[in-house]
Amino acid sequence: MAFSQTGGARIGKSFAWSLNATWPLAKLTVKETELRISVLGFTWILPKSSIRRLSKYRGAFSTGLRIEHSIPRRPPFVVFWTFAFPELNQELERCGYTVSADR
Repeated sequence: MAFSQTGGARIGKSFAWSLNATWPLAKLTVKETELRISVLGFTWILPKSSIRRLSKYRGAFSTGLRIEHSIPRRPPFVVFWTFAFPELNQELERCGYTVSADR
């Protein structure tokens, strides 16, 4: 069963060279086989096998999930901002993902 959460996102080449969309303009869907992030009409599907690392990411005003992946044609810098990180973390772990400490 899929779990979805509405939030914000920062996506691009790096933190400095990225687009930031605030809540509620992004959605993260967690499945046992993939993560799906939708932002401003764009959707990126990241198969579980492409996920290199998931980590808690602290911004100036928010907490997010940093997603590091191996897909060449996808933006390398991906952060999903959430107001409910503990709930997201629990669902990720339930689906077999490991989330590292703050980075």
